[in-house]
Formats: sequence, structure tokens, C-alpha cells
Amino acid sequence: AAFANKVTYYRADDVPFTVWLTMSLCGLVATCALGVAEIRALSRRGVSLRNGPEPTIAA
Repeated sequence: AAFANKVTYYRADDVPFTVWLTMSLCGLVATCALGVAEIRALSRRGVSLRNGPEPTIAA
């Protein structure tokens, strides 16, 4: 609930609505894009979200 209030709460005396909305949406999109990039990078290295890293066989 706290996150939803932070994203959706608009105070008219601070910034214009269009500026607030643009910044909020850009921040949300950037956060999602970084999360997807991080998950892809981890999966390329063999780290699974459910099982953790794949074990390596020591020589």
C-alpha cells in the first residue's frame, strides 16, 4: 500500500501534474526495464530464480 501511495499520490503545490505524471511513468518504465535486464543477465550466467545457480563440477 505504501508503494502504491508513493506512485499515485500527487500534490498540486509541488509540481505541475504533467511533469509529475511524466516523471512517475518514466521511473516506473525504467525500473521494469532494469529488472528485466537483470533477470536476463542472471539467466545467461546460469542463475535461476527458483533454484539458484547451477552447480559446477570441480576438476
